[in-house]
Amino acid sequence: KESILNQWAESARSRLHAPNTVDRLTLIDSLPELLDHIADLLEHATPQLELNSLERILARKHGQERSQAGSYDLSQVIEEYHLLRKTIVRVLEQ
Repeated sequence: KESILNQWAESARSRLHAPNTVDRLTLIDSLPELLDHIADLLEHATPQLELNSLERILARKHGQERSQAGSYDLSQVIEEYHLLRKTIVRVLEQ
């Protein structure tokens, strides 16, 4: 999990403007919780159904936190999720 968070934070800071305007704790935000939930969901018989429900809740929370940060817009939040997905895949392939 730490490897994913570290690589993602580095990638986000190098490719996006908004992550450079917040401290690491604000940047990482609720991502550790999201990664924990994803790992737990992989043990369910129907992880996709469980993930769809959880994703809405966590995405709303993350979006609200980003909107309060002030320097984020929707495109940057979407790009953060894109970078997170790429980072997860890259770490799993290692």
